[in-house]
This record gives sequence, C-alpha cells and structure tokens, in this order.
Amino acid sequence: MIKLLKRLIRLFLLRLNINVYLFSSKEDILKFINLFNIKLPKNINLIRVGSNNDGGYLVPNILDKISYCYSLGIGKNVSFENDLHKKGISSFGADGNIDKLPENIKDYNFINKNIGLIDDDKNLRFETMVNSNTPDDNSLIAQIDIEGGEYSVLVDTPFNILEKFKIIIIEFHNLNKISDKIIYNFYFQSLQKILQKFNICHMHINNAEQPIKIKNIYIPPLIEITFLRKDFYDGDLQQVVIPNNLDEKNVKKNSEIRFDKNWMSTIL
Repeated sequence: MIKLLKRLIRLFLLRLNINVYLFSSKEDILKFINLFNIKLPKNINLIRVGSNNDGGYLVPNILDKISYCYSLGIGKNVSFENDLHKKGISSFGADGNIDKLPENIKDYNFINKNIGLIDDDKNLRFETMVNSNTPDDNSLIAQIDIEGGEYSVLVDTPFNILEKFKIIIIEFHNLNKISDKIIYNFYFQSLQKILQKFNICHMHINNAEQPIKIKNIYIPPLIEITFLRKDFYDGDLQQVVIPNNLDEKNVKKNSEIRFDKNWMSTIL
C-alpha cells in the first residue's frame, strides 16, 4: 500500500514537472561533505593574504616558492594580488565584467575576458591562459572567484595544467543546490578531480549568504577553500582549528557562520 501511494505521488509530481528521482538523498549529502577533509602539513603554517574581510584568504606560508599568481574573477578587490606583489609575485588576471583593474598594480597582466569553456572574443579557457603566459612554470598560485563557473573550470582544465599550481584558492558558490541530483553529481565530480592532486588545507564560510537546511544538514552556499598540492605532504599533519584565528568575516555587518556538527565531524 505504501509503495503504491509513493508511486502515485511520484506520478502526480511528474505532471507538475517535478521529478523526485532527481533529489539527492541524505546519504548523498553526507558523502559530499566527506570530501571536505582538511589536512595541513605540520611544517607549514597559514598566513592571511589580502584584505581583512572579503578579498582576503588564508594560504600556506610557502610564498617564497611561488613565481606567479593567476586571479580568475577580480571585481572591485585586488588586495590579494596587491599583497602578493609586495612579496615579489606578479599576477595574471581575467574578468570580463570590468574594463580595467580597480587600482593600478605594477606588472599586473589583466585581460578583459571571462574564464569559461571556449576561447573567443569574450571568453578564455584557463588552460589557454596559463599556456599563453607561463607554459613552463610549475610554481604558481591561483585565486578563483567566478560566481559558479569554478566547477566547469575544474572539469575542463587538464591535470597537467592544475599541477603547475602549488596553491589553488577557490570560492565555491551555490553549494545549496546539491539537493538536485544532477547538480550534485557535477559538483561532486569536479571536487573529486581536484582532490586527486591536492588536499584541502583550509576552509572558511563566506557569511554573505545564510546556510540552507537540506536533509537536516546545514549547507553553506559559499565556502572559500584553499588547496595545497599533494607533494607538500610528506610528513605528519598538524591539528587543525576551525575557524582559524586569522579568519575574518567576509561581510562585516553579518554574523559569522559556523559549520554544523555534520561538517565538523568530517572536516577535522
């Protein structure tokens, strides 16, 4: 009787163009969260680069091993690239939504294009950008904040390009959409890909948007994640504290957002 009732409900929802088969289960959500395990080598500490609020990120203190930065998505904030320039690291930046940098930074190579899946007058593939500027360098850092396009970039970019980067910082958007199984699979696979070559060494919730409750689990729509290439992991790991004492609220007027117990049991 219960099976028949469920079948009738599904058929009714299908008439409303709602396919319940495409909803992620609680097991799916927990499996997704299990990808976000933080590992930081014992011999490497984190430092803050960029502004105290939005635009600043925690990165491993190995900047003396970094030659260039790639910044995908710039907007009105170049504090990250500014701090790197003070440390002798020049930047290549791409953003099709601005005509020029919000402030002048010496040796900053900017292109007015969006990073995407094709190369044309308005778009540029990440692989093309790297090969055009630093084809032989494998000591790079990337900052990626492209409003949801990060998943496509990860899937599109081959490993031989990703492995040129020692550190990759990505702000992941729209994580609350993993309730849709099709989007869930896309997000899951893109994260799986980068985790083949990198470990997560830090995470921070951007408090610009409130968490969404899915299957009784609070999912932050925006998470900033710092990845460190796996060849830096050749010894013990240090005990990680979340939030880190260097973390700052992205939006000053909003309350800080913490990971719930489902996340904390996995990420640490």
